[in-house]
Amino acid sequence: MLALLALASCEGSRPEDLGARPAAADAQTPSLAPDLAPAPAPTHPLDGAAPPAPDLPAPCDDKSSLVLEPDPRVAQADALLAKSFGGNQPGVAALVILGGKVLLKKGYGLADLATGAPITPCSNFDLASVSKHFTAAAVLLLVQEGKLSLEDPVKLHLPELVAGSAANPIRIRHLLHQTSGLADYLVITQSYTDAQFSALTTEDVLALVKSRPLDFATGSTWAYSNTNYSLAALIVERVTKLPFSRFQRDRFFAPLGMQGTLAFDESAGTVPRRVNGYYAANGKFAFARLDGFIDGDGNVFTSVHDLVRWEAMWRGSPALLSAASVGLAYTSGKTLNGVETGYGFGWGSTARPAS
Repeated sequence: MLALLALASCEGSRPEDLGARPAAADAQTPSLAPDLAPAPAPTHPLDGAAPPAPDLPAPCDDKSSLVLEPDPRVAQADALLAKSFGGNQPGVAALVILGGKVLLKKGYGLADLATGAPITPCSNFDLASVSKHFTAAAVLLLVQEGKLSLEDPVKLHLPELVAGSAANPIRIRHLLHQTSGLADYLVITQSYTDAQFSALTTEDVLALVKSRPLDFATGSTWAYSNTNYSLAALIVERVTKLPFSRFQRDRFFAPLGMQGTLAFDESAGTVPRRVNGYYAANGKFAFARLDGFIDGDGNVFTSVHDLVRWEAMWRGSPALLSAASVGLAYTSGKTLNGVETGYGFGWGSTARPAS
């Protein structure tokens, strides 16, 4: 199997989530989690036995991170990436794996245009909205452990939330499926200055929407809202009594050997080996504003070196999440009238619906 992982530093706003078709689930239901009944058995684009885990040292070492195998395909990919992203501009990091063997592991372009710091395979990129399926993984792990249910009303864990109705409450699955009706906090805060926005926390997101009328009746349609995943992360904090960043580190990043990866919040300080984001404006690259301390919908920072370990986990190497959990994450949600939304738990499963 050939796998390519690439992260880029040139952006506009937060990118859409990584798309994938659903994955097959186990035929058995985990004993602790009735939510995790077997999902339908669609196929994943990387279906089949998980390939051998690549032999990558942990932690990542900038001085010995370059891998460039003498293979014509690798040479072609390297030349294309160098031509497109090399030099004094925002760039990318790329990692190519074939059958568990790393063929290409290299950075191109600059992590910081002001200092000239180069991008390496150890450089940490802001995953932006690709962080959402990290949040979904945290929720699913707690469901596996019987600490919450996907059918829990959000108010059970966030009693401050007034929005919604008693007859049709917002449930955790509505947050993950983007069918809650909660307004997107990025829309609410469009008039904020960079200083105001960068000071926001996940608790502030709850304050912004707790009494705000819903954009639509819960479950009636699909609409992308960053609020949903921020509140999902806040539920993880309330249930575990740990900062979301600490939970992710202890339950995922540390066990997986993702030593350079972190969920950024007010306790994180600075991001080591950070790649700045830029966008093109008037023929130049402009610095993209920094996000604040809001977790769940974004703010996971990682490198291609670490991301390959995360990708392997979703295929059961190691099986931190059950196959039933993975199957649910890849499976499309549905509206109240049974229309598939094309969106699982932070993963796209089919073409996006019209909203």
